[in-house]
Amino acid sequence: MYDDVAIVETLVGETTHRDDEAAAYAKAIERLWNEAVTGEDARRLIVRAAQDLKN
Repeated sequence: MYDDVAIVETLVGETTHRDDEAAAYAKAIERLWNEAVTGEDARRLIVRAAQDLKN
């Protein structure tokens, strides 16, 4: 996201979205950030995932 432009990279190139389409991407990014874990919680999640892969 750059200001009000969303640039989406895919396996075959990239697409640029503006206006309502860019707003939809901004909303999706906001939802992802709201669900993201950070700091110590993120570290514990990563360690647990690595341990699960070993088993």
